[in-house]
Amino acid sequence: MAAAIQVTKPGKYRNIVNPSTVVEVVTEAECRTGEMHGRCVIYTRGKKFYVRSIGEFAEKFRPVEG
Repeated sequence: MAAAIQVTKPGKYRNIVNPSTVVEVVTEAECRTGEMHGRCVIYTRGKKFYVRSIGEFAEKFRPVEG
């Protein structure tokens, strides 16, 4: 099985709607729920970890410039 290409690079990202919200991407992973599976992004905000699908993350966040 070939390794998946990472789409979202680790680093800081800013929320498009609320620019004061900055998160840090840790890595991408495969999320499996029963027979459904898909690529997701694991990120931190404060001391909590969060998981979103790659598409949902890309709609809400952009890389922090500089």
